[in-house]
Amino acid sequence: MKATFRYILITAARDRLFVLLAAGLIVIASIASLLGGTAITEPLPMAVSFFGGAARLWLSLGFIVFISFHVRRLYDTREIDLMLTKPLSRAALIAAFYAGFLTLALLLLLPVAFLMVLLKVPSVPGFFWWMLSLALELAIVVALATSTAIILRSAVASALGAFGFYVLSRMVGYFLGSADAIHPRPEEWITMLAKYGLKILSTVMPRLDFFAQTEWLVYGLQDSSAPLHFALQAAIYAPLLYAAAVYDTHRKQF
Repeated sequence: MKATFRYILITAARDRLFVLLAAGLIVIASIASLLGGTAITEPLPMAVSFFGGAARLWLSLGFIVFISFHVRRLYDTREIDLMLTKPLSRAALIAAFYAGFLTLALLLLLPVAFLMVLLKVPSVPGFFWWMLSLALELAIVVALATSTAIILRSAVASALGAFGFYVLSRMVGYFLGSADAIHPRPEEWITMLAKYGLKILSTVMPRLDFFAQTEWLVYGLQDSSAPLHFALQAAIYAPLLYAAAVYDTHRKQF
């Protein structure tokens, strides 16, 4: 397990993952600072909010792409077969993947925190909760990307599938709010079906709109129940996605 964990870190260094994602964060911070300087009112909240939202999306996209192509390369080079010949269970192998990828994600939170401090985030308590929820969101993203890469076995399909699922999870709150505002008549059965379909969808998908809300960076945590919401989401969906990946590896013949 330690060897697999170390191999993932070496691969990330070889693929320049840290350099590319950190460089992207610096570019995002520069753009945020520029936009804040052009704002007539509240330049600092605008800069911090833009950086927070863009950095969150950048890290998630970067890890989805990296994990998808990393796992695909393991299949193409038959390295995963070699890993399975060692005295290591398939569940432990997937756990090593998760641990390696999540460690990379948490390390890249350091430049995010540093750049946020340089931008002078208005609310320190809100910044703490934002960083904690972003770490838990990345735990779900890592689990999602790893599971889709193992199940689909195609780098492009797994990357698109994981990113599509991520975007849908980010927008499900908006869809649910729009559905609640619609009051269709009985004869409008298609609209009614869509409304209740969205409600069902919101109960089975992770609600990533509960995580890393940029308003926390400016105004602090307004809702005291917000930490419970994102902590429960991470506690439910990360193990669930892990279980799906383990089940698929037991089902396949290597």
